[in-house]
Amino acid sequence: MRMVKSPEEIELIKQGARIADLGREAAVNAIKEGAGEHEIALASTDVMVREIADTYPHSEIRDNRHMKLWEINCKVHRRGLELIKPARACSDIANELNEIYREHDLLKYRTLGYGHSLGIVCHYYGRESGVEFREDRKTILQPNMVVSMDPMITMPEGKPGAGVYREHDMLVVKETDSEDITKFPYGPEHNIIKN
Repeated sequence: MRMVKSPEEIELIKQGARIADLGREAAVNAIKEGAGEHEIALASTDVMVREIADTYPHSEIRDNRHMKLWEINCKVHRRGLELIKPARACSDIANELNEIYREHDLLKYRTLGYGHSLGIVCHYYGRESGVEFREDRKTILQPNMVVSMDPMITMPEGKPGAGVYREHDMLVVKETDSEDITKFPYGPEHNIIKN
């Protein structure tokens, strides 16, 4: 039933289109002789990010349920990072991570798989769908594969803790383990800024 949108979702899509139009206008205005593509892209992005912040300034942790869900998702993420090693099947990793969500009655809120292949070919451009951490992917991890670990749960509006929870890291599979090449820390203890 996702093909037919609610009035609320249509309104959000309209707001997104309005903000995209502002970004397009900023890009056009930034085009001049000698301007690099990156400068034009930055002008567009700057306008859109500021407008998003002005339009939707209400994103915050609202209650303890939000924190609990975020911490559970981090637990899944940590375990996923530990499991990414050569000779492991993508499906085995997905099945083990499913158990953590299942323990907390959250598996039904899991979105997509737990990660995918990265590189020149990725999930946006002709993805290598054989290397996805899903139950139906039997691919065996090998050295020099580059993958993401990005578990995500979506709690529907109206449910305690409503929102989307997602962590994301990129790893290179090595001879005996894996190397996490993204260094920014994840989880609430590192990403809630208190003044």
